[in-house]
Amino acid sequence: MHRKENGDVNKINQKKAFIRDGISYSSTLMKNIQETKGVNDESQEAVKVVEVHRETSVFFYLQGRLVVGRAIDVKVLINLKDSLKKAGIEGFKLHYLRGLNVLIAFDNETDASDLALNVNIWKDWFDPLDIWDGQTLAYERLAWLKFHGFPLHLVENKVFDDVASLFGKVVKGAQLSSLDWDLSTACVGVLVDSGARISGSAFLNWKNKKFKVWVLEELDDWVPDCFLKKYGRSRVLMIVKGKLIGSRRMSLIPIRKMKR
Repeated sequence: MHRKENGDVNKINQKKAFIRDGISYSSTLMKNIQETKGVNDESQEAVKVVEVHRETSVFFYLQGRLVVGRAIDVKVLINLKDSLKKAGIEGFKLHYLRGLNVLIAFDNETDASDLALNVNIWKDWFDPLDIWDGQTLAYERLAWLKFHGFPLHLVENKVFDDVASLFGKVVKGAQLSSLDWDLSTACVGVLVDSGARISGSAFLNWKNKKFKVWVLEELDDWVPDCFLKKYGRSRVLMIVKGKLIGSRRMSLIPIRKMKR
């Protein structure tokens, strides 16, 4: 990996990159998992369980060469590939992990370690970032919400964002403009920790009047710009006891055009 000179590089002589008062990425992830355990349970019905072979491990042979990070926002996420290249970082592949999480694969452990330890390079893009050695990541995904029933005089981006915040953390606010031909609705991106599609309603209180509005999640999955290829497919490999036992090809999902 080659890097451009960009000020002093803060290289930490430790095995792991640490953030926020010495808390590692893996500690942050496990804390998130513990905090969200039991929250937003989708059903109290009988739980279906699949026993997974204890030797099952995806990408175990790449451990040490993988860096996992959480982008600070959607704008950083969709421009991540260009940002890394402009910083002089080469020889990497990006993998999207849903939500704001990404996996960066390098050809060797040295390049992966260099990026993880050089906080000055990535501090404006990630919070946090660390070497991935098999630790569990808390589940999150981006949900794109559309709205119905808004009265015309309340079609304002802040109002859309306020309603969206009832269903998740807003990470991409509404961008409705008077120049848009369609003023009937807006699209807002929220982070959620549930796999269930969002469908709900809320009331807008305005001057002693109450308006019911509906919130529906778009069904199409979203993939950031930097992960799309003009041609090609992605392959998922499953490794059991060091042997490739199967693979499947997944068509790339078209991206929704967004204002940057």
